[in-house]
Amino acid sequence: MDQTTTLVATVEPTIAENKEVTWTSSNTAVAIVDEFGKVTATGAGTAVIKAIAKDGSKVSESIAVTVTEKAVAPVETPSVVEGLKVASKTETSVTLSWTAAKNATGYDVYAYNTATKRYVKVTTVTKTTAIINKIAGQAFTEGGKYQFFVRAFNQGTNTTVYAQDSAVVEVQTTVKKPAVVTGLKATTQTTSTIKLSWNKAKDATAYEVYGYDKETKKYVKVTTVTATTATVSKIAGTKLASGTTYKFYVVATRTVNGVKVSAAKSSVLSAVTTPAKVALTVKAGKKQATLSWKKVTGASGYQVYKYNATTKKYEKLKTTSSTILKDTKQKTGSTVKYKVRAYKKVNGTTVFGAFSTAKSAKIK
Repeated sequence: MDQTTTLVATVEPTIAENKEVTWTSSNTAVAIVDEFGKVTATGAGTAVIKAIAKDGSKVSESIAVTVTEKAVAPVETPSVVEGLKVASKTETSVTLSWTAAKNATGYDVYAYNTATKRYVKVTTVTKTTAIINKIAGQAFTEGGKYQFFVRAFNQGTNTTVYAQDSAVVEVQTTVKKPAVVTGLKATTQTTSTIKLSWNKAKDATAYEVYGYDKETKKYVKVTTVTATTATVSKIAGTKLASGTTYKFYVVATRTVNGVKVSAAKSSVLSAVTTPAKVALTVKAGKKQATLSWKKVTGASGYQVYKYNATTKKYEKLKTTSSTILKDTKQKTGSTVKYKVRAYKKVNGTTVFGAFSTAKSAKIK
């Protein structure tokens, strides 16, 4: 339809004063004609177009115009979409891509709606990519699992033909990475344990504590906790030894719907177990007391305390790296009492062992 042609009316004699004509159509449902003789088809059928002289003579001439329907080419069925895949994904969106389908003028993308348990159309595109972030108005969530297929279509003048559905592709959105652990420190130490603590990391759901294994010269995971503290007593199955330095770091993790992501590791912390308890021996001599003890493994030195009978308190007598000490200028017949503890220094921090059992002697 909408085809046009222009008719020309010849008025004789050529010397006629009024050569104007009036144009009419017997069937405007088939063709219409304007004042200039332009005929426009409006539908299939036959109409008579007439030109009537305007000079009052009512002389006219007619022509029959036949309009036929133009043959419409059949709409080809597009091929099935192939190569549907996840091109990229974030915590809240998925980008799909696929191979162009033959004879396709566009594509409908469908997603599975878990609420209705049916696939629903989420978008229509003419390209071979689509970014999806909602299903039936529901925004995507991190770690969410989703299913999609694509249906190609070929849109003709009067009809649209659809291909069969593509294969279904499944995807799980990404999970937000937690922040790096900060503030790692040792809060409590014993001869066989070290208690660690750290600041809460944003978006973390758990923490993995790693310790340095001196045997393999590698860091190994020693425990996983959800709190911001952990007490370590073993590394790679080996118990911690007294007065020994160990190295640790912590990794924050986040798990959503079975997907776990990890932050970068924290700074490494060097921490030490407390030295073992000193086994003190005190022997009385002439106006002096001799203190001795066995060397404590890992100890940097020892603090010697003496009991003050006046204040009724133990007061520090001396700090030494030796395992023997003579306390001279003592009063004959007096009783003296001592206790000793080992200590170890690591990175400017001093860790003390337990005090020995108090020992006394009577000065000769």
